[in-house]
Amino acid sequence: MKRNNLISTTTIFLCLILILTFYIRVILPWEVTVDKDMVKIAPDDAPLHMRLAEHTAHNFPTRIFFDPFTFYPDGGVFFLPPLFTWLIVSISFITGWFLGDGGTPSRYTLELVGALLPAIGGVLTVLIAYFISKEIFESRKVAILSALILATIPGQFLQRTLLGFADHHVLEILFFSLTMLFYIKALKISEGLMFGDILQKNWQKAKKPILFSVIAGLMLTLYFLSWAGALFILVPLLLFIFTQNIINHLRNQSNEGLTIISIITFLIPIFFLLPFGLIKHLRPILLVNIILPITLGIVATFCLYYLSRYMKTKDYPPILYPRLLILTVLLAIVSIWAIFLRLPELLPGFIHGAIWTLFPPELARTIAEAGSMFFRQGFFTLQPVWFNFTSTFYVAIVGLILLIIKLSKKFSYSLLFLIIWSSFLLLAMASQIRFAYYFAMNVAILSAFVGIALLDKSEYYINTLFTNLSSNSRYHRLHNILKMAVLLMVVLILTYPNTRLSIETSKQGMGIHPEWHSALIWLRDNTPPPALDYYKIYKPPLKGDRYEYPPGTYSVMSWWDFGYVIVYYSKRIPVSTPGGTGIGGPPLIKYVDLNNNRTFDANEPVVYDRNKNDKYDDLDIVIFNPKPPKDAILLNFALEYMFYDNDKNGYFSKKDTIIIDKDGDFKYSIDDEIIIGKIPKLGTWLKMMHLDPGSATFFTTTDLETADRIINYFDTKYIITSLSMASSKFWAIATWATGGTHKFYEDYYKEVLTDRGVEFQPKRYYYPEFYQSMIIRLHHFNAEKVIPQNSTYVISYVIALDGNIPIRIITGEWLFSTYEEAKEFIANQKEGNYRIVGTSPNQSPVPLEKLENYRPVYSSQSPIFRFIKDETDLRGIRIFEYKP
Repeated sequence: MKRNNLISTTTIFLCLILILTFYIRVILPWEVTVDKDMVKIAPDDAPLHMRLAEHTAHNFPTRIFFDPFTFYPDGGVFFLPPLFTWLIVSISFITGWFLGDGGTPSRYTLELVGALLPAIGGVLTVLIAYFISKEIFESRKVAILSALILATIPGQFLQRTLLGFADHHVLEILFFSLTMLFYIKALKISEGLMFGDILQKNWQKAKKPILFSVIAGLMLTLYFLSWAGALFILVPLLLFIFTQNIINHLRNQSNEGLTIISIITFLIPIFFLLPFGLIKHLRPILLVNIILPITLGIVATFCLYYLSRYMKTKDYPPILYPRLLILTVLLAIVSIWAIFLRLPELLPGFIHGAIWTLFPPELARTIAEAGSMFFRQGFFTLQPVWFNFTSTFYVAIVGLILLIIKLSKKFSYSLLFLIIWSSFLLLAMASQIRFAYYFAMNVAILSAFVGIALLDKSEYYINTLFTNLSSNSRYHRLHNILKMAVLLMVVLILTYPNTRLSIETSKQGMGIHPEWHSALIWLRDNTPPPALDYYKIYKPPLKGDRYEYPPGTYSVMSWWDFGYVIVYYSKRIPVSTPGGTGIGGPPLIKYVDLNNNRTFDANEPVVYDRNKNDKYDDLDIVIFNPKPPKDAILLNFALEYMFYDNDKNGYFSKKDTIIIDKDGDFKYSIDDEIIIGKIPKLGTWLKMMHLDPGSATFFTTTDLETADRIINYFDTKYIITSLSMASSKFWAIATWATGGTHKFYEDYYKEVLTDRGVEFQPKRYYYPEFYQSMIIRLHHFNAEKVIPQNSTYVISYVIALDGNIPIRIITGEWLFSTYEEAKEFIANQKEGNYRIVGTSPNQSPVPLEKLENYRPVYSSQSPIFRFIKDETDLRGIRIFEYKP
């Protein structure tokens, strides 16, 4: 009877927690997310998923992997696994029948289902947290508390499980967690299982471990069908297998059970994923980057088992086994790293992906979710920790330490697995903040472990205190009050800060900003539609070839964050998207001007400037002609220099042809001049050598000829700018284009008298190049002519060292009424460092010509800011039409 009551109470609490989870994720944001005419889907990646769902609904069950609408001029080839799309569409067909759609689900139905799926997945993930905690600690109290904590955790986990966040991330968390749950269940009952049990059909012993292993494998398959980076899960699993093999060997225990359940878990995905190899352009990715590493994991698992068994039969010292394994792993890591630094093209894609995950390149840091949890622009900070976990993060770290101590006293497969799993995710999150939505599960479990340990300890001391007083009813009531007070205190500490932040986030919702939605609908309704059917299935071009769009097709230029919303809401083709296409960057292919004529000649070295320092050094690669002298100056090719990609590898190499595109149409014609290489076919598309064209290089260029050439390269007809692109996102655009913001603005230090005495305080000054960049000329100045009045400053400065870091210290600052006066002032200075700057990003210190080819056609209805000095207003969104 007592047990039944306990189960009933646990069930009630669990149901209440799931209701709370649903309330935070669905009820609170409903009003700001769901209208009668539309569902506001989160921006960035979610609109791509809705585009795929809508397209699949019109072509059910075919899910496209190539889309000419998602990147101009090559078309978008993406490797998003199809499970999330299939779920949205399948449920929408059923839901649409009740909503009266009839046949193909409406966009509204698809949006509603796509918006609700992440929230429902979040509820299920909270339920899984309960079962994982219960499986590991065999405690309903820990399980209930872990579910409650996860239900209230804010930050990345909440955002990805909130109404409207129609992205596959929720499936990642869900099936990652389910894989771990069933792997743990298989692990706990696999001790004593041997290969002989299977061969002799001893199902009484083998049935349950194999069953849970198969289910873990099925969950792993669904994980691979949810996320292209699903190899991520193999790392903690293989780390555990590696560690457990060593422990078992040193304890003279068999590794057979561990090996059997691990191999079965890994085999299942191979069986179900192989059929996707029938899709031609997916086959190389599938075989090399998914099937191969899983197979290597199976081989490694078996080798670990076999080596242990072999060394036992030969009576080798037990300590030799871990030493041999660790040495092998270290040699492999050093070898891979050396190849990555010198010849990265020799490594398969999954190795690059692993390195990129742990050590993202500098450009990747401009992506919000790829930044470190603990560093922002080089400075250590714990602010992201608080926004993602509040106090539970620190409690979880304590829990991880306590688990390690507990494991050292009494070994447990489950505890070791949790420690390795949590430690790996902590390191991954330190590298990329996106993995906070994975680590949330571990934070909840570890925090709950600490919370219940505190409760148990407190209960013990309270019981001891009241042992001799328990017969007195007054003390008995006090006894119960104290225990309840401790319980409430622990629960509040672990959930109140989380709940408060989560409610604030939920009320705001995750949907697209109304200004962006209005602008995109205007673009859809007031511009020529593309000469493509939005719902048709198109074949991808051959590798390395440009997609042949119908005549009259044009693109829309904006920053890559907004690419998919342009596709989904405007049904137009963007230049760049969050998939990483069409961003552009600085030139890497340069030449050494041996003839000193400032132009490239056929006998001059062509160099790949790997470290982007404009000098030839040992890291650089000579592509053509003789090796130049060390430290030789590397120059950029002129705008008219193009290349034809003969070997179809997507970048310039020795087999390619260098051409001067004399007619400027980006196609080879008889009028063009071939400098090096074989003659391509007439009409073939050429690629730029002067720079890597894209949205970043367009918006940051200060040269109008370069801007126009980029626009013409992409057949761009409309340009969309936003206030964020000209302000908070400018540093990201500049980093992609030039490697940083130092060309456009820098911080100087100025002596300021404060209550604490004289201090140096930073002040940002904007260089002329900032105002001359296309994004600022278009958005801040609306492509109009600018004549500065009382906004031109001249500063003088000296460079000093703060430790090893050079800093600029202001020695003088002068304001001039005109730009000409400032130039004359600098010309009259005989020594020192002087330069013209601006102090406001919206008031240029230098004159700017009108951009005649860029006609404003749309701006947000109301200004975001109004500047008192010149009465100009700043709109949130602007659209320009390019008319040469």
